Amino acid sequence: MGYDAHQALADAPLSVSAYKLFHKMSALQNRKDHGLVRVESQAKFAEQCGMSQPSVSRGLRQLAENGFIYPDGRDWRIRADLLFNGNGAAQTQAVRNIPDDVPDPYAANRPADLTVIKGGDDSAG
Repeated sequence: MGYDAHQALADAPLSVSAYKLFHKMSALQNRKDHGLVRVESQAKFAEQCGMSQPSVSRGLRQLAENGFIYPDGRDWRIRADLLFNGNGAAQTQAVRNIPDDVPDPYAANRPADLTVIKGGDDSAG
């Protein structure tokens, strides 16, 4: 997790439970599948995290609203740009696969005169 990710997490309006859940999810994630966190059921997931089901539900909602995680079917995925797993090429592809409708947790710390352009051709010189 780089400086910008730490700063975004520190500045986000998250509850203590959401912070705890994020760190539990980071530990439980599938590192070979770039941040995928398997969720059999919220009750079982709460048990895995050592938290109550309502705390997990609120934490998931807060983390998703702030763009740190997003749903992937029944499971959840931590943004690939918050964690580094694997090689650079796979990491880059995982970052590109973040859905466009996921909120940007870095927006509050981005300079106002910086424009982010989606896509692009990395092979252009």
